[in-house]
Amino acid sequence: MSAAAAARRNCAACCPCGREARRTKVGALVYIGDCFEESPDAAATEAAKLALLGIPAFMFHEGHDPTAAAVFGEIARLTHGVYARFDAGAARSCAIF
Repeated sequence: MSAAAAARRNCAACCPCGREARRTKVGALVYIGDCFEESPDAAATEAAKLALLGIPAFMFHEGHDPTAAAVFGEIARLTHGVYARFDAGAARSCAIF
């Protein structure tokens, strides 16, 4: 087994989205939030696991919390997803998908 395949298998076993991806095809993770109180490093680690599984994260940010904006943007970047403000223009931000 290649290192990439082993990493994908391990990631699928450890995170909830990854466990679901082992059962069935997961096309994307959609998250709507207004703040972020967890560890940014832990979030980046989990985002990298999603990226290995090919699961983009669509991160919608309601409000103006700068920490949330930074972390949500990084999660979207790591997973090849999208970060957007959760407002009337949010749908246009994802129109390319």
